[in-house]
Amino acid sequence: MSEVHSKFLVPYCLSNLVSSKKPAFTLAEVLITLGIIGVVAAMTIPTLVSNYQKKQFEVKLKQTYSILSQALQMAQVEHGDPSTWMSKAASGIHTDDTSFNKEDFVNNVFDNYLAPNLKIQKDFGYTSYREVGITTSYPNGAVESRNLEGRIFLLSNNVIIRMLLDNSSCKEYNDDGSCKYFDYTNISFDVDLNGFSSPNCFGKDIFWMILSAKDGKFLFYNESATLNNNKSDCYNENNSNTTLYRGCGSVIKKSGWKIPDDYPWL
Repeated sequence: MSEVHSKFLVPYCLSNLVSSKKPAFTLAEVLITLGIIGVVAAMTIPTLVSNYQKKQFEVKLKQTYSILSQALQMAQVEHGDPSTWMSKAASGIHTDDTSFNKEDFVNNVFDNYLAPNLKIQKDFGYTSYREVGITTSYPNGAVESRNLEGRIFLLSNNVIIRMLLDNSSCKEYNDDGSCKYFDYTNISFDVDLNGFSSPNCFGKDIFWMILSAKDGKFLFYNESATLNNNKSDCYNENNSNTTLYRGCGSVIKKSGWKIPDDYPWL
């Protein structure tokens, strides 16, 4: 290339570069774009977080049910049918029977039959949720449930369980309508899927299971009922019954361990 041509080439190329530069965004345009991104994030992130949390709880609920069921199966292999462990309770306990002690009964079943087959991270002993630090109020009048005492323990998967005898089941009534015999054929298990973390609400992170002496297995509350009945226990927010939300575990299990789209995610 000649010297003359090279002198004119460089300025020509630079002028092309300068003329081809595109104008930058203005500050107003940047702020508007960031605002739109913020609105979209505010609309979508809560849904993403909620769906992620639901998925975690689905997996943890199924996992914990499997852990408890396997422990029970191993206990049955070694000790026989659960009805033999709970024979006195299964026969009905008179309300005036001072020889029957709920704490001793629950501790016996836990210490001798279940605990040897469970991976327990911490055993809090026979106490209440309040005493171990779970104090969040529960919905619809169930606030005092946290004061009920039972055997509380933390599994290796960070699930907290309270194992207790529930007085809600009466086997035989007196003429005045008071309970004559309590039916302790079932031991209740409150399963808190995320341990000490909030919200500590039945139907969201806390679910009811029972160890049924009659059936010899773990069941969710009212699992033998229809799915519609379980949904009635779980979905009806106007239900003043203290069993509200107890049917939620049965709903999830019967839905293939998935939280249905119409589930009342509290």
